Amino acid sequence: MENLTLEQIIINNQVKSNEEIALEFNVSKYAVSAKRTWLIRQGTIQGTFKTKAPKKVRKDNVLNALNKLNKKVDKIIATNTYSNVDGIEKENCRVKMATMIVESGVEGTILTLPHIACKMEKKILAMDENFDFIGVERNVETYKAMNRTIRQESLPIVPYKGNISDKIYGALRESYAHLILDYCGVLSTFNLEIQYALQNKLVPIGGTYHITFMKNLRQNGGAHEIVKVLSKTKVTNGNLDTRSESEVAIRSFFDKVCGFDYELVEIHYYRDIDTEKGTKKVEMCLVQIKRIA
Repeated sequence: MENLTLEQIIINNQVKSNEEIALEFNVSKYAVSAKRTWLIRQGTIQGTFKTKAPKKVRKDNVLNALNKLNKKVDKIIATNTYSNVDGIEKENCRVKMATMIVESGVEGTILTLPHIACKMEKKILAMDENFDFIGVERNVETYKAMNRTIRQESLPIVPYKGNISDKIYGALRESYAHLILDYCGVLSTFNLEIQYALQNKLVPIGGTYHITFMKNLRQNGGAHEIVKVLSKTKVTNGNLDTRSESEVAIRSFFDKVCGFDYELVEIHYYRDIDTEKGTKKVEMCLVQIKRIA
C-alpha cells in the first residue's frame, strides 16, 4: 500500500470522499481534490468537478479602473473649492517659497497642504532632497488623489486626513523645520492657529512660515471683526497711504503677531487669470515670515 501513488489510491477508492482518502492515507485533502479533478478531466474515472470562472481580460480591468479614476478626478475638479492651484502668479509664489526654504539652511520635516499634485513639495525636493513632509488634506476625495500621487511618485510625504490645525495645536516647540500654510479661505478663519504657531515657535531659528489666504477680509457684505479692530491702526500720512482696508488689517495683524521673534520678510499680493473663463481669480496674499530669535 505504501508504494501506491496518489493517482492509484484515488482510482482504487473512487467511492470515498476526498476527506476520507486524505484521512486514511495521511495526505492533503487539497492534493486529493486536485488529483481527482485531473483524473476526471482525463476520463480515467467518473465524476464531476466545479469549473473555474473565466478570467476577466486584464485590459478590461485596467480600462474600468481608469474610467472610475477619471470620474473621481472630474468630481474633485468640479466640487473642490480650492480654485487657485494653477496660474503663473501661483507658480511664482511657489518659487518664492521654495527658494526661501532652501536658502534658510534649515532642513527637516515641513508641515504642508499639498493638494492633489504636490507641486510645492516637488519643487522644494527638486532644489534640495533633504526634506520630508507631513501632508494634510481634509477633503476625502482630494486626500485619496493626493495619496495616490504620493505613492506613484514615491514622495517623502506622510499623508494625514484631517485639519491642519490638528498638527498645529499641541505640537511641541520646534516640531517642524518650516510651515507651508496654503489656506484657501480668509485670514480670520485661521488667525488663531497662525498666532498659536508663531507664539509657540513651532520652527527653529532660521525656520520659516509661508501663509497664503484670500486678500479680501470681508464677508457677507460686512467686515470681519479682525478688520474692524486692526484697520483702526492705519496711519494715513495725509492722503499718501492708498492701501485698502484689507491691506492695512493684514499688515497690522502680522506686525503684531511677529513681535521681536520674527522677521516679516514679505507680504505679496497676486491674482491669476482663469484661462478657461477669461476672468480674474480671487486676489490672494502670500505672507513669508522667518524666525530670528
